[in-house]
Amino acid sequence: MVCNTICFIYGKIIVKHKGAIFIHLDGILALVLQHYHNCILEKDKNLQQDYLDALTILTNILSSQQYLACGFSFPQKLSLISLMVELISEEPLDSISSPIIQKAMNIIADFRMLGPLLEVEQGIELLRLCFRSVFCLPSEDVLQKDASSPEEAQANVDLFNMTTGSLQRLMEAIMTEMPTWIKDYLGVNGEKPLEVDILVS
Repeated sequence: MVCNTICFIYGKIIVKHKGAIFIHLDGILALVLQHYHNCILEKDKNLQQDYLDALTILTNILSSQQYLACGFSFPQKLSLISLMVELISEEPLDSISSPIIQKAMNIIADFRMLGPLLEVEQGIELLRLCFRSVFCLPSEDVLQKDASSPEEAQANVDLFNMTTGSLQRLMEAIMTEMPTWIKDYLGVNGEKPLEVDILVS
């Protein structure tokens, strides 16, 4: 609740003061990152989800104000993306037990176009991880079959659809950030397409 309140207040400040607050944004992101390391020590799933919900409040506002951030660089952006990558990589590949992957991908997408941009190799590794995390999930039919009730089955299918939608949004965000990456995605330079490499690895 504290983190949620802090991110909400920071978001309101960003909206009210518009471009002026961006000189302090990297410090704000550092505090948000510090809060995770200080307060989510046990890696509790519920706490992680609460943290991601709070961070989403802030990143949603940032994504709507990014045109004001031109000329600024926010190194803590990369640290927060690294944290999201860590959370995604810790999730099981054979089940969809929580919305952590979906929320983490949305947060990364919200950071699109904020400097510094990802390096090409970082972007490729990020997509490789997210593709693998989503493609290895059980199908909708399996999720429905394994559920203990119709309500659980529907909840699992809804989460599956939201997760695949977040993957698409992440891909679009990265393509917007660095359009030339399409060569790496599609293998137009004579290399294996990224999707094929993911599926066979």
